[in-house]
Amino acid sequence: MGKINQNRFSDIPKNSKIYLLCQRVIGAIHSRRRYIEEYVRPIPNQRVLDVGCGPGYVVEYFPKSDYIGLDINERYIQYVSCRYGWKGQFFAKS
Repeated sequence: MGKINQNRFSDIPKNSKIYLLCQRVIGAIHSRRRYIEEYVRPIPNQRVLDVGCGPGYVVEYFPKSDYIGLDINERYIQYVSCRYGWKGQFFAKS
């Protein structure tokens, strides 16, 4: 049996687009949305601090919120700032 190259798998979280694709394939995006809708129950103008926001797609689930996303991965913050910068503030913090 072939040996799995751990480096390939550890590179997935470094690339926002590949990470999001993997999240879609395993159903994580749908599950996260459902969790937020059922348990968090976002309301307009809510203040949200998302520690470990990753590529930040959950900002879409918070209508007109005061959203702040933090992540240690600067690539994610660059991605989310370009894609959703008008919906919140995003910072790379270690």
